[in-house]
Amino acid sequence: MTELRAAGSRAVLIGTGCATGGSGAAGLDGVPAVAATVTDLAAVLVERCGMAAGNVRVLLDPALPFDVGAALAEETRHAEDALVVFFCGHGLVSLDGELYLATAATDTRAGYLAHTAVAYGQLRNAVLASPARVKIVILDCCYSGRAFATLGDTAGPEATGLSRIHGGYVLTAAGANEAALAPPGERYTAFGGALIRLLTEGDPDGPRELTLQHAHTYLREMLPARGFPRPRRLATESADGFVLALNPAFRLAETETDADAEARPAGPGDEDVCPYRGLAAFDTRDTPWFFGRADETRTLLDRIAKARPGDPPLTLVGPSGVGKSSLLRAGVVAGAAAGAEPRDPVVFTPGPRPLAALYEAVAGRRGSERLLLVVDQLEEIFTECADRQERDSFVETLTAGPGGDGLLGDAVVVLGLRADFYRHCLAYPGLRHALETDQVLLGPLSGAELATAVQAPAAAAGLTLQAGLAQIVLQDVRDQAEALAADKGTELDLQQGEVLPLLSHALRETWARRQGRLLTVTGYANAGRVARAVETSAERVHDALDESGRAVLRALALRLASVQQGMAITRRLVARDTLVGEVAPEHRPTAGRVLDALVASGLLVAEGDAVGLAHSAVLRAWPRLRTWLEDGRQSLLVRRRLATAAQRWHDENRRRGLLYRGTQLTVAGALAEQGDTPLPAPSRAFLDASTARRRRVRRRRAVAVAAVALAGASAVVYQGVFQAEEGCPAGLQTSSSVSFGDECVGVTAGTYVFRPELAAVEGRIAHENARVGTPAVTVALLAPFPVAEGGIFTVDSMRRQLEGAHTAQLAANRAGANVRLVLANEGASEGAWEPVIGRLGAMTADPAPLVGVIGMGVSSAETLDGARVLSDRGLPVVAGLVTADNFDQPAVPGLLRVRPSNRQLAAAMARYVQAQGTRRPAMLVGDTGPGALYAQSLTADIRAAVRPHVASMDVFGYLGSRNKVPATFGVVVNGICVARPASAFFAGQQEDLTRFLDTLAARNCGPIEVLAPEPGDGLLDPARRTRLAAARITVTAFVPAGWSALGPRPGNPARYQRYLDDFGRAGFDQAGAATGEAVSQHDAMATLTTAIAAARSSGQAVDARAVTAQLANLHGPLSVPGAEEDLGFTEQGTPAHRTIAIVRYADGKPPQTIGVDHTE
Repeated sequence: MTELRAAGSRAVLIGTGCATGGSGAAGLDGVPAVAATVTDLAAVLVERCGMAAGNVRVLLDPALPFDVGAALAEETRHAEDALVVFFCGHGLVSLDGELYLATAATDTRAGYLAHTAVAYGQLRNAVLASPARVKIVILDCCYSGRAFATLGDTAGPEATGLSRIHGGYVLTAAGANEAALAPPGERYTAFGGALIRLLTEGDPDGPRELTLQHAHTYLREMLPARGFPRPRRLATESADGFVLALNPAFRLAETETDADAEARPAGPGDEDVCPYRGLAAFDTRDTPWFFGRADETRTLLDRIAKARPGDPPLTLVGPSGVGKSSLLRAGVVAGAAAGAEPRDPVVFTPGPRPLAALYEAVAGRRGSERLLLVVDQLEEIFTECADRQERDSFVETLTAGPGGDGLLGDAVVVLGLRADFYRHCLAYPGLRHALETDQVLLGPLSGAELATAVQAPAAAAGLTLQAGLAQIVLQDVRDQAEALAADKGTELDLQQGEVLPLLSHALRETWARRQGRLLTVTGYANAGRVARAVETSAERVHDALDESGRAVLRALALRLASVQQGMAITRRLVARDTLVGEVAPEHRPTAGRVLDALVASGLLVAEGDAVGLAHSAVLRAWPRLRTWLEDGRQSLLVRRRLATAAQRWHDENRRRGLLYRGTQLTVAGALAEQGDTPLPAPSRAFLDASTARRRRVRRRRAVAVAAVALAGASAVVYQGVFQAEEGCPAGLQTSSSVSFGDECVGVTAGTYVFRPELAAVEGRIAHENARVGTPAVTVALLAPFPVAEGGIFTVDSMRRQLEGAHTAQLAANRAGANVRLVLANEGASEGAWEPVIGRLGAMTADPAPLVGVIGMGVSSAETLDGARVLSDRGLPVVAGLVTADNFDQPAVPGLLRVRPSNRQLAAAMARYVQAQGTRRPAMLVGDTGPGALYAQSLTADIRAAVRPHVASMDVFGYLGSRNKVPATFGVVVNGICVARPASAFFAGQQEDLTRFLDTLAARNCGPIEVLAPEPGDGLLDPARRTRLAAARITVTAFVPAGWSALGPRPGNPARYQRYLDDFGRAGFDQAGAATGEAVSQHDAMATLTTAIAAARSSGQAVDARAVTAQLANLHGPLSVPGAEEDLGFTEQGTPAHRTIAIVRYADGKPPQTIGVDHTE
């Protein structure tokens, strides 16, 4: 019985062959074949696949996207066993690259598509929310490959979410940029017709059962041969083996004698029953052929059965090639699912984004009391993941405990670890504890087990080994292990792991040369025997190529090896399109053929649309590849580091501080060009940007230093503007460009204008600086002044910062402080902080010495680096907007912060939650992207502070907005809709909070309270508040946006009124005084001027050292005249007794202050 016959299976078939778009719209050409394709496939699902007619729903030419959504919502909700969603018709691509599926109303005019067609993301989310055990999406439309077009190192969780969860499967008729075809005059579309014919007529060369895997293989071979696009698929292993129907063309051969079996040539019907996996690992569907590890399987299953919530992970440790992956998949996972007390198993490999892979693996399984999570090849967190922070978060999530808490709940976790990465795990306390507590060492097979592994699979497949073959094979294994042991000077048993993959490949190649059902000694010898089978297969591919093809083969093979300093070379998966795309255009067809040949030979495996070496044994067993790796190792190392650096540069908005320089750039430029393939586009762009930066620096090494005499003053202010391009003189000028090529970075007394919108406030600062008397001192406001589009600040927020700081400057100078304020631009993305801070350090010896720095941007890695350098140079720093805990003293000596820290805001959240009096389930949503210091600090603080006051706290990560690419929250919100927590805590940037809330509103999963430390301007939008009526949003905020609308201000009303008066006296609109940026920089400046006044009143020379000493006296007493209240600081440099407002947005109404808290 096929699984589609189950009563809980559902199918939704959608076809749009007529999309006129209505009156005045830009519609689409009709596709008559759509209707027949959809209706006939629906009949096939009933007649051939056994589905109940009432479980198959057909939707032809749906009038509106709503009709599609309603049908999906209804059917996906009732699907329990299998869910099939098929779309046939027009596929369209929006301006931002998103795939849309046409309806009858679809209008292709600009701005209409999103409202008249169905976004694939919406279809995907509906399928993800279904309780179905297997979820299948088939897209017969143009550009359907965009359903997983972003697969690769930078793929987000939404792009691949469906295909990586347990039981997920996506099959598409075409690639991301290909058109699917409907031949004129034909009854069916090309893809849909081929699928219908396969199910109705069968495949004479196919297996007894038509699985999803075979359907893809069949269509992938048949359609391109007829001139149609190559179908694509992305799937989990559990879905590949799903049976669609019995093969009507399959014919079981009559019984024959051994002599007949030897004499009869192998028929094509035997092709899908090879019992040997070759270099690839056995999978759950290969259990019938998996022999030799029965005892180890029982040991692991017994340990799993005895595991209790809170136990550390169970770790399977063994050398490469010993069979860990096969044991975990074909033994443990298959056994756990079929045991007396069946578990709900899911297995995955970490890859380059382990945390994202983990979230996707458990999507839809959260809360399962019987979840068994198997992490195969744990060593990939060291070989593939370049982001240390993501690696740390992944390990912490796996080892967090106790049961019932966090992402994994009461799941039993099993890890598979290559033995030579054991020491790497010891650096992580959680992994060290796991290894000390519960590990299973996987050793070599015994002689009897090895014989079973050779002979039993053949017997299970109805094959016979020629007399003497088994003995020859087993002796070859021993001989090869002895040779390796003698060569390496190690124990014999330690080398069996290297030999087993070679044995399996030799048997696979012997099977390919079988005579009928007989595996022969001659076939084994021709395959190359154990010692040379891999080399024989590889050289056969090599020798069939011409010289240019062999160069392509070398380039591809090197790209499939992961080379890192101090680590063994390992295999790696690379998206096929990416791999081919890195070859010169004229060689790309050859590259595709080479990859196909390597896959056919068993040396490569295809996993979805990615390819990789079938086993790391290929790296050792193919002498030619070993030579290539030895010759190119240094170049590969450089390329790997370059790719990692380029990815981070791209993720962090092309921050210039990440560019290569000096010797690093010289070496990279020389070695990266070695080899047979051009650099990938991201690496090339990064290297070009680094080289261009070096040329600019050399061309403009001299710094323009201009002395500007100040009217009525005996001192001068120095300007050092580091010119990125010509045209940055020291006078009053504008620069409208946001690129580094035209941006002027450096220090100005207000006489250089970074943006026209800042001219008025900078002019007031310059005027005040000119009238300051002597002895004068200087304070610098360090910030990314040019305000790049998509950068850290907006023009308005930067203007408010300057207004707040200048208001405090004027107030201090009225009291005789004689303080000048200079503006230090570190670049739109904070990337040029190093030369600017160097200039600030030199200004401590000026006639009006620099005595302190305020501003400092936001909680980023660049800000932290800059603060440390300033501290090392003896300059005190008072940060206005920084909140991350990394900036606490003593980590950065001399640093004070006027805003409550993340830890303080989280403590206020915890006290609010505790006051509610009930412990309810919660979820924590945090930014795990590279460089997100603020979000990662806040995530840890909320978890530590709030967890004791909630029933449970699952953690969900997302990749924050980077380089104008907005964060997406489909998978996260899907998890919320499934788990239904009472509250969700958000740890991320304000812009990401707005997107998260919009996604939450669109899904409307029911009542939920969202808690965050800052609201963002987005919540002031009445329309958004109306959409979020079902959610109650609570923020623990320091001066939230639009504060004046919240009613009476907490804090000191008299102090705030004085601040408002000062703000107006400075010439600024008092409406801007209520913003967090203005208040924060005012208080930072007031803190420094208070210390300056104290140093001056003590009679000592006022310099950076004296001001630092006076700042130390501000720990405790409330002696700084802040905008809202008097300030003091803790010994860690955070504000003491600072007011924190508890603000609520609910029922679509304006925000309300519901309480007040204070920092400790």
